Amino acid sequence: MRVHALSRDDIEHGIPRPHWQDARVHYALNCGAVGCLNLRAGTHDARSINIQLEAQARVYVNHPRGLTFDPSGELVVSKI
Repeated sequence: MRVHALSRDDIEHGIPRPHWQDARVHYALNCGAVGCLNLRAGTHDARSINIQLEAQARVYVNHPRGLTFDPSGELVVSKI
């Protein structure tokens, strides 16, 4: 058996994104950095994955880490 080291980035870009071709996967599976949203508590379920992915995207966009206004009132949007 061959063992390969995989980073979270390798896993995200090499397995689910090519399969589902859905950018929302990033919100659901990746992003342990300070600027990212908190990962979802619990597991993902194939029967409700679209609802779960949409919820994760909305949580992030509605959090100050996703969108905020700077002191001058200019909108600041995360690169994510």
